[in-house]
Amino acid sequence: MDFSNGYDDIASEFMAVRSKTIGVSVVRAWSESLGVHSKILDIGCGDGIPVTQVLIESGHSVFAIDASPSLIEAFKQRFPDTPARCQAVEDSDFFNEKFDGVVASGLIFLLNESKQRDLIWRVGEILRPGGQFLFSAPIQLDTWIDKLTGKESCSLGKAEYIDSLEASGM
Repeated sequence: MDFSNGYDDIASEFMAVRSKTIGVSVVRAWSESLGVHSKILDIGCGDGIPVTQVLIESGHSVFAIDASPSLIEAFKQRFPDTPARCQAVEDSDFFNEKFDGVVASGLIFLLNESKQRDLIWRVGEILRPGGQFLFSAPIQLDTWIDKLTGKESCSLGKAEYIDSLEASGM
């Protein structure tokens, strides 16, 4: 079974088309709000460009997971000193650590509705008090077909994400 939601099959194409600049300013500002040398988990890290790169350049201690063996291999080549594991988010032990911040850029909407809610709950459990979760998802309740993988993606919508975050203590 492919736990990478089709991304291992298109890893080379994904790395070629992934923007190296979109979201950089948001990730940088968010990471600065956590304080210097925070411990951050990057869920769905891909090859680490641009999110992990920004976090490391900002002086943070980063841990990373991705379900694609090809993407995690590219990540390890770029960032050999950063702890990284090839794991599906649904099965990850998140390094058995607590974090000041967790980032999931371009991941949560790849999961079905129940797995999205479960992930939000689990992130709430691994965040230290005052920790923050940064993720990307459309604010509209919607489903669509991912252009690269051809698989269905879904957004729970802003109201449901807020409810889920609040229910998990965030």
